[in-house]
Amino acid sequence: AHLLVKVPGQDGKERSAVRPYTAIKESKKGSFSLMVKRYDEWGVPESDQSQNRYFLYVKTDHSYKPPGVVSTYIHSLKVGQSLDFKHNAISLGKVDYPFHESITAITMIGVGIGVTPMIRILQAILDNNNLKTACPHVKKIRLLYGVRTVADILQREQLDKWHDQCALTDGRFQVRYCVGSRWANINFGAKTSSKEGPALPEGWDDIDSGRRALGWVNGDKIQKYGASNSDDDGHRVFICGLPAVYMALAGARTNPTVETGTELHQLGYQNHQVVKF
Repeated sequence: AHLLVKVPGQDGKERSAVRPYTAIKESKKGSFSLMVKRYDEWGVPESDQSQNRYFLYVKTDHSYKPPGVVSTYIHSLKVGQSLDFKHNAISLGKVDYPFHESITAITMIGVGIGVTPMIRILQAILDNNNLKTACPHVKKIRLLYGVRTVADILQREQLDKWHDQCALTDGRFQVRYCVGSRWANINFGAKTSSKEGPALPEGWDDIDSGRRALGWVNGDKIQKYGASNSDDDGHRVFICGLPAVYMALAGARTNPTVETGTELHQLGYQNHQVVKF
């Protein structure tokens, strides 16, 4: 389940903005912690891309992303100020917890701040001393965590801690940091005599070789690093990220089915095996 956060309109706009957030920790009844990443302005506004202007049209690189309305507002608050939260029927989770005993393996795909619900689930499973609610029937969990840069990895210390702890026992949980964008290592029209490709991301060597992968989370990585495959009826794939993540892997977030032509559809996954957060 998640909470809805509402902030007032910004820059003279009357309409308020609402975003869902998942609590990463519930200390006690009535108390919870959120992980809120501030999304700053990124790229070049299309109106400023004069170098791409051609006769009668503008060839834009579509790189611009405005600052996050809700995240920027939350980060601007001072101690003592309030924030509006709401929980209703549409805030209910997509899958019941504790998980049904038929679920034995989980591949988690968290891109950007989409890793938050995955962390919440991992806490419930891996930091739980109650066998009844720790889902002991889930024998294998793999997190494919997609980020643009190494510096963008959130909760890395905690994720590495879980990885290391499980490595000493049954290897139940492993994390794989997928660093880069879907356009990683692609140079359109590049002419060079160099045999070396683009430089690796900064901080790449600081990640253990067994916990890293280069580029966008895609079908190949799911096959290679996932907890199981589509033939395993007890296998579930959890997805959370930006709209483009859902569209590429399984189709629109609002569509509960695995859409034809998507990466998971091509790998043979059925509707009941994929959960879109």
